[in-house]
Amino acid sequence: MRATIHSCFALCAATLAIAAPCVAQRSVEFASFGGIYIPTARAIQVSGYCPGDSRGEVRQRGASVVGARVTAWTSEQLGFDLSLGYSKSGVTGGLVATDESGTVDIVTGSARVLVGLTPRTSPTSFALAAGLARVARGGAAYHSEAGNIGWGPVVGAVGRLRLASAFALRAELDDYVYSFSGTEKVPWVYPLGVVFGTYSSALQNDLVFSMGLSVTALGRGR
Repeated sequence: MRATIHSCFALCAATLAIAAPCVAQRSVEFASFGGIYIPTARAIQVSGYCPGDSRGEVRQRGASVVGARVTAWTSEQLGFDLSLGYSKSGVTGGLVATDESGTVDIVTGSARVLVGLTPRTSPTSFALAAGLARVARGGAAYHSEAGNIGWGPVVGAVGRLRLASAFALRAELDDYVYSFSGTEKVPWVYPLGVVFGTYSSALQNDLVFSMGLSVTALGRGR
């Protein structure tokens, strides 16, 4: 999981380096957030089981999510956004679940472009967001030898309520679209050996609703 977090930070740092030359002209907004992570009900399908067989399916529960974002606004209606989020969710079913209380750590990182529907300087503003996301899984519910990382598009909607010149309440609804696969070590299947199996996910549409306080620390708050 530590390597996964480092990889997400590397993604954010690389994208920020690309956007940085045009950032100084306007403003940079920092935001922390909390919310709800709503995953696709059937997360993965273990090989060796027919589709629809509950023994070969891993179902993931919804959970809370926390994270942070930095947005570089190059104009009142155009911005470049980097985000990092973390959620700890419960799973049930399948060989990859340790038991009925197995958990999975989900780390999301994204780089997006924000296009404002209204100027950001308005008391209430709205924007659409789209970009590339990286979703990684780990934790007690996965005894994975490899995999569990998915790349795909992320789209969302952003709403901002300006509280003061440099402060705003920011709410978002994002949809992460991706799939992932992995190789699973299952040592408890046979006492005298170790079994390796593969699994893959259906196309995921993980929804994240979040809200937090944003601070415009650099440039023009208004």
